[in-house]
Amino acid sequence: MDFISHALIGWIICLLSGANSNESFWIIFFSVIPDIVLIPVYIIMGRENKRFLWIAKNGDWTESNLKHPVWAAIYDATHSLFFALLVIYPFVLFSNLPILGLIAYLIHIAVDIFGHKEKWAIKIFYPLKFKIKGFSNAWAWPVWALAISWGILLAIIIFLQKSI
Repeated sequence: MDFISHALIGWIICLLSGANSNESFWIIFFSVIPDIVLIPVYIIMGRENKRFLWIAKNGDWTESNLKHPVWAAIYDATHSLFFALLVIYPFVLFSNLPILGLIAYLIHIAVDIFGHKEKWAIKIFYPLKFKIKGFSNAWAWPVWALAISWGILLAIIIFLQKSI
């Protein structure tokens, strides 16, 4: 999935849990952490491919893991259960942050399992090579399709706000 969808899913988690504004910040933040670490990579990739305003295109990602194996390793690590349990979980505990932050992080990984296939399939137990191949590369959908997804997620948010 894309960054915006993950943030909206984090917002849904906040509404379902009745989180206060401080907890909501952390829940939404943790729902995007696996992808937020790649923002500098996205900009560098756009620059390398001479894109307007250094905004990488989806196609730029397809070969990036071959040209930049460290970036691929960062992606794989942040989408791994081992990273979630060995880094995120202790950070949440020791920082006294809401445990729903960890849940949001794990939901991000679960959603990406279905929305990433082929080269970008999730290595759930990275650094082990085992991959779970999803049914679509949802992150590579055209903007109009992503907008439909965002609209559905926003409709869920509006429904939850009115019913809670």
